[in-house]
Amino acid sequence: MASSIMSLNSSSIPLNTDSSSSGSFNIPSPGIRFEPEFYFAESIPSSALADIEESQSFLITSETPWDTICNYVRDNQVSVLNLKFRKMDDAQFATLCHHLKCNHSVQCLLLCHETINAAKAKELASVIRLSSSLNTLEMPHCRFEPGCFEILTGALAANHSMKTLNLANNLLGPSGLTEFAQVLEHNTTLIHVDLSGNKIGPDGTGPFSKALEKNKTVKFLNLKKNEFKVIGVEPIFGALKVNQALECLDLSDNGFTGVIADLIRDAVKKSPSLMKLYLNENHLTNTGAIALAEAIKENPRLKQLYLSQTYIEDEGAKRLIEALEHRSLLSLDISCNRISQKTYQEISEQRHTLATQVILELFQRYPPITLPPERPV
Repeated sequence: MASSIMSLNSSSIPLNTDSSSSGSFNIPSPGIRFEPEFYFAESIPSSALADIEESQSFLITSETPWDTICNYVRDNQVSVLNLKFRKMDDAQFATLCHHLKCNHSVQCLLLCHETINAAKAKELASVIRLSSSLNTLEMPHCRFEPGCFEILTGALAANHSMKTLNLANNLLGPSGLTEFAQVLEHNTTLIHVDLSGNKIGPDGTGPFSKALEKNKTVKFLNLKKNEFKVIGVEPIFGALKVNQALECLDLSDNGFTGVIADLIRDAVKKSPSLMKLYLNENHLTNTGAIALAEAIKENPRLKQLYLSQTYIEDEGAKRLIEALEHRSLLSLDISCNRISQKTYQEISEQRHTLATQVILELFQRYPPITLPPERPV
């Protein structure tokens, strides 16, 4: 597949350069998708690392004896504890949690590929309830046994120190998102939340969206790859219109289409706080692009909009570029769409008039468009 890449009015886009090596503690590079403060699965937000000295990081490998780990956590000041390469049985997990409740220096705890049964859920919930220092919990790719995620969300709802929470790729399903609603409703400290890749489906967003409407602290929310479809994403866009805190929302790859273009337009236009919106890999087509072009003109707060692989054609791309003449964004990504060579050239010739970084990637052969059946609205 032949392609050409063009970035208008800006230097090249910084990519994630995570070079962590398997089996050892290594702080991942946080600079994913332009903003280091918005973290995704298995990366640590820069805010959690800003004040951490090298002496406070404990080198752990898959071969580190378990007694050594526990003794170090018991006897030393540790800000970041990375256990994503370790597997723990119930007794080991209980011992770790006991030391964590006594150690008031751990700010960031990383667990990965852990099976959370009832015993582990209760131990971890106790740590979350009692710890005043833990502000970052990373648990991607874990498996919660039935009823165990509810134990965790109950503790998170009562916690008063957590700022960053990564629960990506845990296959929580619709019941998991419903249970998480109580966290949004009662927790008053969370800022970064990653719930991507959890196979929520179209029927699990109602209570979550109602809680999101009232939440006053979460600024960065990742809901990518959750198979919401039109029915599931409608309540989320509805919440976006009234939520007063959310600055960055990722709804990429959720299988919804331009059939809800009016709802998307109204949500983006009326959102009082949204600055960054990711809608990549959804079937928005020209209908969605034109609706967003109208929203851009009326929302001065929106600064970055990502519409890669959304089946936008020439008319939609032109309307988006025209909207930038009325209201400049910092970044507009319309790469990997169905834009012709002629329109591509026309946009490139406008570079001297644009204050916005426009990201384009022109493919000479387009993938076939197959829109899933959706109910009309």
